[in-house]
Amino acid sequence: MSRNIGLAEREVGAVAVARAVLDRLTRLLDEESNALARRTVERHGPYTERKNQLLRELMAAQKNCRSAAAVDSLKIQTAAVNEALHRNQRLLKVHIEAVREVSSIIVDSIRQAESDGTYSRHA
Repeated sequence: MSRNIGLAEREVGAVAVARAVLDRLTRLLDEESNALARRTVERHGPYTERKNQLLRELMAAQKNCRSAAAVDSLKIQTAAVNEALHRNQRLLKVHIEAVREVSSIIVDSIRQAESDGTYSRHA
């Protein structure tokens, strides 16, 4: 495989694992971003858990990718993850802002209801 030229034998497997994890992470980020863009995300927990698991796997694989050749051979996948992360970050920021606005409206409504006595427990 030409992408493995210059890699120590022990690094070939580690690079393959890292490449596969980076590809899975890119797909997951794209999946979450697409769901955010369509406004179909009901819970973020499963995405967070899967991203954390993939990051743990990536850190384990990268421990054996020490040479410059190993790092260089992962540039395409690393760039794809970086692009997916930037898109995901933008969409998450919009989503969080929307949640913050809705929460603020709810809190303000509760405060107004409590202050004018309309929904008082003692009325």
